Amino acid sequence: MIKHPYLEDRKVVVEAAPAGDKFNGLLTSDSARVKRDKPFLYLGFNNQRGFDVPVSVINRGLVTIKGEVIMDNKTKHPCPDILDDKGNPMELTELEYFEKVLNRDLNPYLPVEKNFWRSGDKNLKNVSIIEGRLELDLKNPLDRLKYKILIANEDVVAKSKEVADKFQTGKWEFIIRDSKAIENDAAEEALLEAEAYEHFNKIKHSKEDMIKVLSVIYNKEVRPETDIKAITSEVYTSMKKDLKVFIDGMNDKNFDTKYFIRRLLVHKLIKYDYKYLKYSIDDEPIGNLNDTINYFNNPVNSETIVELKSRLAMAEK
Repeated sequence: MIKHPYLEDRKVVVEAAPAGDKFNGLLTSDSARVKRDKPFLYLGFNNQRGFDVPVSVINRGLVTIKGEVIMDNKTKHPCPDILDDKGNPMELTELEYFEKVLNRDLNPYLPVEKNFWRSGDKNLKNVSIIEGRLELDLKNPLDRLKYKILIANEDVVAKSKEVADKFQTGKWEFIIRDSKAIENDAAEEALLEAEAYEHFNKIKHSKEDMIKVLSVIYNKEVRPETDIKAITSEVYTSMKKDLKVFIDGMNDKNFDTKYFIRRLLVHKLIKYDYKYLKYSIDDEPIGNLNDTINYFNNPVNSETIVELKSRLAMAEK
């Protein structure tokens, strides 16, 4: 069977791009959460965002974006879903194909009221994204056109997650993602969540263990007299922000050594030079963090370690 030249057997999801730190410091916590999840709501679009092809990208009778034609009217290809009188696939340009399928004149220079590409109504656009999400089936001609309209708005719509991640400018309102990739991400996220909760359930009843987690993984020092509910909430909130960071920290074979180093630093039993990023004991340099971990894991240094443990126990009384 002939592969379709203008349609794809692929489904995509258009999702609201996360706002990241864009609204930090400007909002109440509830507002910050909503804006983080659905920043487009606060750009004057309420719960619906509409798109047409920008006027600036309609050029020379073709719908183009920065020189890249997104609706070609020059090159013809056989279209397996439109047959001629002899039953053969008709050879059509992209523009001709979509005009036949939609029974619409797609000339970009028609008056606004008849122009498919320009709705002329700010409240009625060719593509409407409601509540920050739109699913498109790219083997459906109308959905394919909607997809083309969206990628023509490349100043605010990232055509893939890779593009959004590569150019983290804070300008993105929406990101287009492959449905299968989203399903895979969801499955991976479920596995991560299960592993994270397994770790969390093991430590949530131990104030000491949770204080260690906050110290080692999140660089947060907590007083032992702090209420366990507050500590549990802090660990849980930190875990939810990035499950992988939490899991990697919990699985770190050097977790206990890192906590020991942290306690020594807190009580000034070892020093850290922030300029050169080096640790030292009694002004004798050890090296960077990895060097210091290796030092404390080396039995050769057991005498020094025993002495430091004794001094730490005294300091923490």
